[in-house]
Amino acid sequence: MCKPSSKDEISYQAVKEFLLEFLSNKTHSLDLEIKELEGDDKFIDENFVLKLLLADVHNEIIYNAKESFLNAECSRKFFKSSSDQKILNELFKKIRTLYRASYGRYVSGELKNSNELVNEIHAKIMQEDEKMLKTFLPLIKSWHKQGMIHQLANNLEKDIWWSDVKSKEELEKLKDKSNE
Repeated sequence: MCKPSSKDEISYQAVKEFLLEFLSNKTHSLDLEIKELEGDDKFIDENFVLKLLLADVHNEIIYNAKESFLNAECSRKFFKSSSDQKILNELFKKIRTLYRASYGRYVSGELKNSNELVNEIHAKIMQEDEKMLKTFLPLIKSWHKQGMIHQLANNLEKDIWWSDVKSKEELEKLKDKSNE
């Protein structure tokens, strides 16, 4: 906390700007509802789904990934301000760190298959929700955070995969197959 000596102080200006931005975005006072997926045919061409299919992940786990992705997308659209985006970017970095630790366990053989890998990262996100992944955006729950790993996987530049097969060509083949 600080008590500025005048309205010209940078600390006063920064707090004023933040409060004006926060108050102008009335959606902050609402709650983020958990959305359910309407049909299994959603997101079938998305990279994160194709990566799960390529890794032979069970359909129920894929459905769960799709729902959590949907909710993460809603939360990303909900928090639009530059300060919110900075917080979200830090959260993505932390989630990616959790993924890397789990992927290391997968490649070392501690995790037997891709299903275990996806389940472990989801469980770790839930475990760390109020610890490492705690954020100043209290409306973002573990469900949204689980979807963030799939948002990262959807970006081919982020190197989030669920098996040893890391082939963009194989993803394209799956995409072509699903469009037939």
